[in-house]
Amino acid sequence: MSRPGTLSHQEPISLRTSGIHSRLRGAEVIHSVCPYCAIRCGLLVFTKGKRPIAIEGNPDSPVNQGRLCPKGANTLQLVANPHRVITVKYRAPHSDRWEDRPLDWAKVPIEESSTKIESALPLDFLDSAPNPEDSCLDREQEQILSAALNKLRPGIRKALSVTPHL
Repeated sequence: MSRPGTLSHQEPISLRTSGIHSRLRGAEVIHSVCPYCAIRCGLLVFTKGKRPIAIEGNPDSPVNQGRLCPKGANTLQLVANPHRVITVKYRAPHSDRWEDRPLDWAKVPIEESSTKIESALPLDFLDSAPNPEDSCLDREQEQILSAALNKLRPGIRKALSVTPHL
């Protein structure tokens, strides 16, 4: 028996309330980063059955210490929104209307362009590529990049004609 004025060991919780559990119970936690800005805030992505069910700030991240901006807090909608656009809009040359195309269709021109970029660069490009720590390019590096971009201009224009619908 408890003394008057002290709490008993019995919890003041109903049976219904004691049977309720967190929706995150049993979820797998994956560490990730926010995709929106360059700060790269740490995220905890809770998944069940390989589907995200919740996203929270990572309290162990030195960048954001568990806090998220409004865009970061709404990251779950980026992947789980039923209204998410999963096609690209394409307007053929000389056409007067837009067509919906699957994302896989749009990836092909992008992959072709990256192959053209690789083949247009000289073999020793990586040896003469600028150091990220340098503040500017030297004359030879500028000439190499300019020549590569001039060769790629038609392919880049074609790839840019496939614009995703935002």
